[in-house]
Amino acid sequence: MDSLIEAYVDWYNRDNLAEERVYRVSLAQARALDLPGVTRKDIEEAVQPFLYRWGRMGRSLGRPKLAGWEDRLAQSVRQESPSLLRYCVTDFSDADLPLERPHIWRAYESFRRAVGQVAATKCLHLLCPQFFPMWDTTIAGSARRERSGEHVDGFSGEDYCLFVEQVRTFIVRHSAVISDLAKKYDKTKVKIADEILFGATQRPLFFILGTTRIK
Repeated sequence: MDSLIEAYVDWYNRDNLAEERVYRVSLAQARALDLPGVTRKDIEEAVQPFLYRWGRMGRSLGRPKLAGWEDRLAQSVRQESPSLLRYCVTDFSDADLPLERPHIWRAYESFRRAVGQVAATKCLHLLCPQFFPMWDTTIAGSARRERSGEHVDGFSGEDYCLFVEQVRTFIVRHSAVISDLAKKYDKTKVKIADEILFGATQRPLFFILGTTRIK
């Protein structure tokens, strides 16, 4: 398993160099934000490029029902800033998740109402990169099927809390290799876990069948 984890992370960091530059720049900009006083302008300058260029969410966020998401997200960040400020300096692996569960649920639901269920986790991660794991629809659905076998549209705060627990369990179970990869690529363990999940769901046969293509 460790060798597969390493292979997925090495593949991700080899084939996504441009996106990762955007990720690092966005993290630096987000670290400079005054979360209790964040404004729409802050969101437009620090968060929007991350969601559009790294998260490729321009089409999703451009839907009429999400018009004005920048103002709603700024309000959510201000509202959740007491918890977010704690999570900015909290190592995910050391957190008391049962104690934090109500705060995680509330932050996710607040962000979900502002930007949708996928962008919500990306925004939470951007602001607290060593605490909040990300998902896309495929990862969220796969994680839920592993938990319960359910195939239900939509992902609630309860789904996200359970996903957080799954990711924490995975990180703890493979702590040594994930910690080594985090040091190797100068990233958080949560980001390394995201790269593994992305590879496993987007390219599940990549290391079995190889990369040979018919020309």
